[in-house]
Amino acid sequence: MSETLSTLTRQRTPEHLVRTAERLFAERGITAVSLRQIVAAAGHKNPAAVQYHFGSKEGLLRAIVEFRAGHFNARRIEMLQALRDDERGDLRGVVEAVVLPFAQDEPPGSYYVRFLAQLSAHPTDLGRVFGSLDEDFGLSVQLLKKELDRHLDHLAPRIRWNRVAMAMSLAVHALADRQAALSRDENLVPDDQVFVSDLIDATVGLLSAPSTVEG
Repeated sequence: MSETLSTLTRQRTPEHLVRTAERLFAERGITAVSLRQIVAAAGHKNPAAVQYHFGSKEGLLRAIVEFRAGHFNARRIEMLQALRDDERGDLRGVVEAVVLPFAQDEPPGSYYVRFLAQLSAHPTDLGRVFGSLDEDFGLSVQLLKKELDRHLDHLAPRIRWNRVAMAMSLAVHALADRQAALSRDENLVPDDQVFVSDLIDATVGLLSAPSTVEG
């Protein structure tokens, strides 16, 4: 009996709400899921549990990113710092620092990449959520920007950052689509090594292509 009560208590913590919301948002989309649906799926009886713990839907979105971002950022920062210290580092290494943590390091039971793909469809929410994160996230963005500036100086700044936005969207959505396919047990996807290598190749190609217009 006590073990059952302990399990229920753990399930009704803020972390369980975060995990439940991450899964529902990833599967259905950000606007298609209500706070009441999240509360019900998490097994809470209090319909205002999300507001109590996070204040609002935006607060919950931020909590999901804060819960997951540090895990991926640690490796990304390490990879980007190594590139910064190596003058021979190339654009592929920068793209690997973006893709590999998502492709290789996602914890079991995480829906974070699929969640990010859904969140990216809402630029205003995306900007507010990521604009409020801590210094570690800011460091990874700063390092990434410096490396991209170094390797994409053939592009005018306006074209460069438009290209970067397209490339990041390609990488995140491709990874999210693959994870969704695997969750449906589809067997028509390349193996992990082939898929990840090809995604990195495609992203590098998009970033490095010459521009025919002026920025």
